[in-house]
Amino acid sequence: SVSGGNDAAPFIDTRSAGQWSAIAAPLERGSTSDPGLQLNSVSCSPDTCAAVGTAQYRSSPNQDGTFGLIESYSAGGWSASQVTLPKFAPSGDSTSLSSISCGSAACVLIGEFAGQPPGPIVEVLAGGTVASTLTPVPGGTAYANLQGVVCEADGSCVAVGFWRPSTFPSGVPLIDILS
Repeated sequence: SVSGGNDAAPFIDTRSAGQWSAIAAPLERGSTSDPGLQLNSVSCSPDTCAAVGTAQYRSSPNQDGTFGLIESYSAGGWSASQVTLPKFAPSGDSTSLSSISCGSAACVLIGEFAGQPPGPIVEVLAGGTVASTLTPVPGGTAYANLQGVVCEADGSCVAVGFWRPSTFPSGVPLIDILS
């Protein structure tokens, strides 16, 4: 289980031998313990576990931003890392991660890229390396975000979220199939 946000630092609960224990989630260098720091989803494979969320950073006294946060478990401990931005993204663009699904070879992390163009982001974590891409959205999209993902053993995934057409005042369900 993962938690955080609302003026609290994220923590990770683990269960072993029938007992639950909590630890403070490690922070990525440069992140702050401001209210936006949270973990949203966790998934495990036979070899590892990973949790995703959002962390805040301060690039200057009056400039805050967010980045997708990945907490990975291996060799008996948790470590934090940032989401990689798509290649075209300026370094100041923000991301957040909302869900993760791990299989035997990789974990797929999904969320939102708040740069130009904004859109749903997919990260693939495999062998300690993270690759980032934006997913396709319907034409005329003003805004889109992915909020849940599930992957099968063969590496195919389905991600769900919503999109808002530029001509429509509210969101519409979105399904992305990743294979």
